[in-house]
Amino acid sequence: MPRAKNTSTETKPYSRPPLNGSSSSECPSHDAGGDKPMELTERRRVRNTNITAPNNTTQSNGSGTGKWNAEEYVTLFMHVCTWGGSSKHFEGAVPGRTKAQAYDCFRQVIKPYLLKSVAEKAATSKWSAEEYRALLNHVFQCGASSSTFGTAVPGRTKNQSYDAFRQVLKPFIFTKLEEKASANK
Repeated sequence: MPRAKNTSTETKPYSRPPLNGSSSSECPSHDAGGDKPMELTERRRVRNTNITAPNNTTQSNGSGTGKWNAEEYVTLFMHVCTWGGSSKHFEGAVPGRTKAQAYDCFRQVIKPYLLKSVAEKAATSKWSAEEYRALLNHVFQCGASSSTFGTAVPGRTKNQSYDAFRQVLKPFIFTKLEEKASANK
């Protein structure tokens, strides 16, 4: 038997606040002044209070051509953390870049560069390079949701894997992406 539609307009405690209502200050992606969305870096600061993405160091030319800057690399990496590395999720991943440009940059530049770079991090860490590669490959396939980290690295718990990604690998990746963008200049 199909469910009856709920015609009630009251807000349930587990539902999102309305975008243009008076309670928009509760929503982290909108400012308290109304329905104007926050900037992407401000939204990251709200979501990840310990780790903030770098500010735009070089201005994008907006045409979708030319070299990628650090902000575009970080935006693309954060998109992959949210949605995974499947090619169907790259539409609108980076403003001013097409789906094909974003996917090709991820597949041909970011992914190989980061997989190669984790050996550098493993030299100064308790984790091996293979464990970091397994963790990074898991993020590239499934995204960085904490619920999916249980099987990411054999021999490590879900909490160990999630904490290693959030506290160690993610800041390292931001630094490496900035270095990659500065090397492109």
